[in-house]
Amino acid sequence: MPNSNFSTLYRQIGEAIDNALGNPEPIYEVMINKKCKSLADKQLKVCQLIEMFSVGTIVLDEIQLIDFNTNRENSYEGLLGIVNKTKVALSVVGTDEAYKKLFTMLRNARRAGDFIDASAYTTDKDYFNMLVNMLLTWQWLDTPIQWSKELSDTLYECSGGIINMLIWLYKWIMLEYIDSKSKGKIEIIDKKFIVRVNNKHFKQLKGAIDIVNQARTEELEDERILTIAEEEKNKYQMPESNISNMVYE
Repeated sequence: MPNSNFSTLYRQIGEAIDNALGNPEPIYEVMINKKCKSLADKQLKVCQLIEMFSVGTIVLDEIQLIDFNTNRENSYEGLLGIVNKTKVALSVVGTDEAYKKLFTMLRNARRAGDFIDASAYTTDKDYFNMLVNMLLTWQWLDTPIQWSKELSDTLYECSGGIINMLIWLYKWIMLEYIDSKSKGKIEIIDKKFIVRVNNKHFKQLKGAIDIVNQARTEELEDERILTIAEEEKNKYQMPESNISNMVYE
């Protein structure tokens, strides 16, 4: 939904309803896109469709592209009008920065439900090792490489544990090997080679990944400190007494 284009969003809601109903030709998409002239008309029609088909949740992706700062219909406030009228749930997907920007406002913070960290998997080294093992199924090398801790750790360090980054890096490792072979040089797939490939193709992304990882480390450390502080507080807290059972002489 680029540039907070809510007209497109409302059309896509109609399209999603058509797809859910298995309509071979777009009915509700056309109804919203062509028969409703103004944005207010489109919004009203979306409300009617939500109630007609008992839509429970609207999933809004790429929320960093939404305009949070205006009260126009063509803004997040306009979407909240639909939520208020139909009581449909709203799930948002996007960057941490957009999430914080959206839910620092009191009127939105009180609406917030559970937060699901989509990048939580990147800290699971066992899961990452499994992904590396799966990738090693596909190799274009003269001598296949086997999984090793050094290999997995190097790939993790370069990719930050992000699946997309891992796949792209692995792809370029294979391509660089094939390219070198075509020039008469056989590369050894070791830590040095992987880092060189990563720096060649993903140097700027690596810097961004390092920043994210550092922020994640600091956040985990903050949580650890708060947990310790809470435990210390509970250790010295007086136990609750049942006053009704106390006997006074």
